[in-house]
Amino acid sequence: MDLAAAEYERLLDVLRALSPEEWRAPTECPGWDVRAMASHVLGSAESHASLRELAHQLRGAARAGGNFVDGVTATQVRDRAGSSPRSARETG
Repeated sequence: MDLAAAEYERLLDVLRALSPEEWRAPTECPGWDVRAMASHVLGSAESHASLRELAHQLRGAARAGGNFVDGVTATQVRDRAGSSPRSARETG
């Protein structure tokens, strides 16, 4: 748990330092910007920490139909669409 906490703190430090332009920068994943990638990572972490969040994401994936993993990921990104470097600074 200590290692995970340290890793997430380091990730937050990086996200907090990003400019709005960097937040919108594309990643190596086609169609994904930094915000979407951060939203996915945060959503995944939250689903592992909360049964309520996990159930929410699973319901979102089931409603989406199609590939289940894509549905979970889409739910994570959609739910965090308003995230920004500023909201990352307000976390923690």
